[in-house]
Amino acid sequence: MLTVLQTYSAGGWRIGYAIFPDTAFGATVKKTTLAYASECWSAASAPAQEAAAVAFNTSPEMDIYRSRVTRLHRDCTTALYRGLIQCGLAVAPPKGAFYLYPSFHPYAEQLEKMGIHTSQQLSHWLVEECGIAALPGSAFGEDDEGLQGGRYRLRMAASYLFFENEEARHKKGYELIESAMLKNAAASRQLPMLDKAISAIRAAVKKIQAGGSLE
Repeated sequence: MLTVLQTYSAGGWRIGYAIFPDTAFGATVKKTTLAYASECWSAASAPAQEAAAVAFNTSPEMDIYRSRVTRLHRDCTTALYRGLIQCGLAVAPPKGAFYLYPSFHPYAEQLEKMGIHTSQQLSHWLVEECGIAALPGSAFGEDDEGLQGGRYRLRMAASYLFFENEEARHKKGYELIESAMLKNAAASRQLPMLDKAISAIRAAVKKIQAGGSLE
């Protein structure tokens, strides 16, 4: 089981740990994993080790922080999920983190007429024509030669829909975290980047329905 510090929005600064069964089989897996790791992963940097020591601390402060960040990600991802559903896309309810995997296959007929047959092509069209950045499902194991549900599936992340830039994140981040557990926080929270993203997806779907052009 691998756990990384991405839980704490520390993307790129990752430390993981593995827990193996206390059995002969577990010992074999551990030995094999360590042999592989020694050739693929280097030692964790000093800053990452310092961050891990704080992140894995079970202090009341960290417990509060984790609960607030979890709430923020859940509210934002759920709002994006509802927006995707309203656009007629096929997407499973989010179970955690901040990733969604919508499929545009309900619009397969229109997409095929536009010459878009794969998640790679759909991802490229969305960023070029609509300014929407989403990764193709083929990067996560979907078959671009398979069924429509997979061929037109993308991965969208809601983690960057809180602030427009790093300056705003630093200025307003703690205030947003503090407000996470307030009553009716989700209903009253202002997230213009999230609203903008949902509007952009709605516009993209309308463009697809119109055959790729609204002119």
